Amino acid sequence: MSAHLAIQTGVITALTAAPAVAGGLIRANTSRPLPASASSAVVVRLAQSRAVNQLLGGPIDWTTTLQIECLARAASGSADPVAAVDALLETVWARLATLPAASLGAMDVRVAPAIDWQIDDSETPAVAATITLQVTHRTQSVALTAWT
Repeated sequence: MSAHLAIQTGVITALTAAPAVAGGLIRANTSRPLPASASSAVVVRLAQSRAVNQLLGGPIDWTTTLQIECLARAASGSADPVAAVDALLETVWARLATLPAASLGAMDVRVAPAIDWQIDDSETPAVAATITLQVTHRTQSVALTAWT
């Protein structure tokens, strides 16, 4: 398994730890994240991995960016649909902010100081609040497996 996929798997594991966020409805890299029958879900997407340092013949240091999308469906006629995702967003933020780098096989984990919002204004509005997580890690020089 590549170090990149292992990091994503580690983030999903942290979010599914009891009590699991979004009732355990956590998916990876999906474009249809919120089933009609669900009121909330979380999607963990690999967004980008960029090599930031490589020593000749040595390991490669990476910054891998993940997007953690918190999704919720608001009630019809809701005065403020964003309120539907608020508690889920707070819970996910707290989990990510305290995620130890070692649990991901990484050197550093940082939550970007921004949240991106999307509101689908339909009869039952769906709201997405996306957190960006930046993970600094190291791989082998000739493979994408974690440096040991």
